[in-house]
Amino acid sequence: MRSLANLVALGTAAQNVITNVLPNNTGHLFEPSAGPVEMKFEGPLLPDTYNRPLFNDYGFVLRGNTTEGEDWSMWLFMYRQIGNSEFIMPEDIFQLSLIHGSFSEQDKQVMHDNDFSTKGQSVEDYRPTGTIKTEYYNDYVSWSYEGFKMERYHDHWEAHGTYNNITVNVAMYQRGDMVYHAGKFDALEDCDASTPHKNFDCFGAAGGIVHLHNVTGSIVTQEGKTMELDVAYGVHERIMNAGVVPPRVEEGAGRGASWFHSWGKNVSWWSFYEDAGPYAVGLTNVDNCTYYTSGLPNVTIEEQASWIDPRSHFLVPSKWRTWQRYDDGFLESYGTGYARLYYYWLRNHGLITVYQYLGDSITTFTRKDGSVVTENTMAFLEFMRDTIS
Repeated sequence: MRSLANLVALGTAAQNVITNVLPNNTGHLFEPSAGPVEMKFEGPLLPDTYNRPLFNDYGFVLRGNTTEGEDWSMWLFMYRQIGNSEFIMPEDIFQLSLIHGSFSEQDKQVMHDNDFSTKGQSVEDYRPTGTIKTEYYNDYVSWSYEGFKMERYHDHWEAHGTYNNITVNVAMYQRGDMVYHAGKFDALEDCDASTPHKNFDCFGAAGGIVHLHNVTGSIVTQEGKTMELDVAYGVHERIMNAGVVPPRVEEGAGRGASWFHSWGKNVSWWSFYEDAGPYAVGLTNVDNCTYYTSGLPNVTIEEQASWIDPRSHFLVPSKWRTWQRYDDGFLESYGTGYARLYYYWLRNHGLITVYQYLGDSITTFTRKDGSVVTENTMAFLEFMRDTIS
C-alpha cells in the first residue's frame, strides 16, 4: 500500500535563480520546486462526493497596518477534511482569525494578553461536506462558504464577505514565485484539473506557498470599527492530501512546529521548522528573485525567549532567530511577538494547541558579493504543539 506519512517537501533543488548550497539527507518524499501559480490547480480538483481520506485547503494569511496606525494580522482558510484516521467526522471548515490593536514601539518589545477573535476550528463550527462551493473557469476560480468568498482572477486574488461579525473586503497581488514544498499538483495521480467532477480516484500530495504584496481594502471588526488598510502583505497557501492524510499529531510532537513569515519593501521570507523530523524549509524573495532551500544545514528557527500566557497558562515562545543559507546569499532575521491568538485543533488521536503571533522582525540578507539588505519587516508566526496525544 502506498504511504504518504510525511508530506513536507524537504529535498534539494536548483533553478536559475533559486539555489540550495548543501545536501539535504532527510530522505523525504518530495523535492521542493518553484514556479508560477497555475490557475488550473487553484480549484478544488475533486468532486463533492469524493470519499477517500482528504485534506484540501485554500486560503491566506495577511499582515499589515492601518491608516490609523493599528497593527493587525488575519487568517482566512477553507478546509475540506475526510477520513476517520485523522478527523472525527467529514467536515467543511472556514476559519477566520483576527488580531488587531495599537502598539507603541515599547509595547512591541514584549508579549501582551490581548483580546482576539477566531472561529472555525471548534466542533460546533463544522459544516457538512458540500458547504464549501467552488466555481472554476480558465481565468477565474472561487471558493465560497456561507456567503464568504475567496476569488482568483488572472492577476490577483480577492476575499470578501462577513463571518463571525467580521467583514472583509481585500485584494492581494503575487510577490515572487510559488514554492511547491509539498509536491507539485501536476504529479497527482488520476487527478485531471480540467475534469474535477471525475477525479474520484485522485491520489497524492501537493502544496505550495507564495507571498503577496500590495494588499488593499478594508476590514470591519466585531466592534463595528472600519480598518482601512495602509501597508499590508500576505501569503497564499494551497495544499491537497488525497488518499492518505498525514498525522498532524505526530507533526506537533516534541517542541512543535513553526511557520514564520516576514515582509518588507525589499525582502520577504518564510521559514518552516518541525521538531519531529526534524524538518526545515525556507523561501526568500529579494532582488526580484525567489530563492528556496531545505534541510537543517540550510534553514532553522531558534526560540530565544518564552512567555507564560496568563489566559491559556501555556509556556510558549515569544522571540525567535531564523536563518537561511543559499549559494547567492545568507538571510538572518530576529523576530519578536507582541500579540497572539490561540485555539485548539482537534484530531482523532489527539489535540494540538495552535498559536498565531502578531510581530515584527529585523531582517538582513547578505549577498554573495558582501553587500547587504537590512530592513525592519512585519512578521506573522504560527506555532503548534501537541497538548494531548
